[in-house]
Amino acid sequence: MLKQSIKTITVKNLLTFLMLASVVMAIIIAFNFRALSHNIVKNEALAVADMVKAGMTAHMKAEIMDKRDYFLGEIRTLNNINKISIVRSPAVIKQYGGVDSKQEITSLAQKAFQTKEAVFIIDDFDAAPVIYAAVPYIASNKGALNCLNCHEVDEGTVLGAVEIELDLQEYRTMASWILLIVLVASLFFILLLIINIFRTVQIYVKEPLESLIARAKEAYEEHRPVNMEKFDSLEFAHVANEINQFNTDIIANQELLKQMNHNLVDLNNEIEDTLKETVFTMGVIEEQRSKETRNHTKRVTEYSRLLASKIGLSDDDVLLIAAASPLHDIGKLGISDEILLKPGKLTED
Repeated sequence: MLKQSIKTITVKNLLTFLMLASVVMAIIIAFNFRALSHNIVKNEALAVADMVKAGMTAHMKAEIMDKRDYFLGEIRTLNNINKISIVRSPAVIKQYGGVDSKQEITSLAQKAFQTKEAVFIIDDFDAAPVIYAAVPYIASNKGALNCLNCHEVDEGTVLGAVEIELDLQEYRTMASWILLIVLVASLFFILLLIINIFRTVQIYVKEPLESLIARAKEAYEEHRPVNMEKFDSLEFAHVANEINQFNTDIIANQELLKQMNHNLVDLNNEIEDTLKETVFTMGVIEEQRSKETRNHTKRVTEYSRLLASKIGLSDDDVLLIAAASPLHDIGKLGISDEILLKPGKLTED
């Protein structure tokens, strides 16, 4: 199985983590940005509604309500407004009646009448994203616009609602650009991070590791410690210290093993010399018993060595034959003297 480098493993794991983190971050950013965009468009709808309320109040006080459609048309040309209308509440219809008595009250306006709060429906997943808003107009005697001067209602009564439909295409485009910028910036950051990690692994892991291996080998061969000051990181300095301790133990054990081997060689040589001496002595004893010519055993040994060498035997075989040759007549030790030393010829028996 092909092994992967530290850099490959590090970058692969980091890239996997960063991709997962980026996806999670993108989801969080998109969700929060969508919520922020919703608040912005809601506030814009409220601002338009307030502007309409102020304009309608001014028209009412100036008694030019017949001009309100022109006013609403002018407002509609601003701020990406698709539709805008004013829905009178039952209390105002009851007071004024007239053309609005048969108006259709939408469910959005009805909900605004009931809750006395602005109601929003945001359709931002459609091909043409829009926000529908119904902002109630509540009677109040506070401030410069005293509603109770004109309307015969109680404080807090809903006078009507401003219904608005805003086009959100511009917001969607802006949001798309912002998300794209965030995505590009994130990818650029990830790229810089990967390059930095790659460089860090190269400088602080791969190169120090290769240097540590080479220095450890040199230290072992030259019987000297690895210089820990050559490494910037604490981990590699610690490993270098461990290598120094390991090399010290190995060298000490090697010296001990070398001494033991030397002693063993001396012991083997001593045993071999003793064995040779014993064999030679046995030959001399046999020589004395059979009353051979003086130095017979020594001459046989030398002749055997010479002949073994002349016929091309190996040095080990030559030494073995020379060592064993003193035993060439060892069988005589098992023969009784009356036969071995009998003068003359032997009898039939």
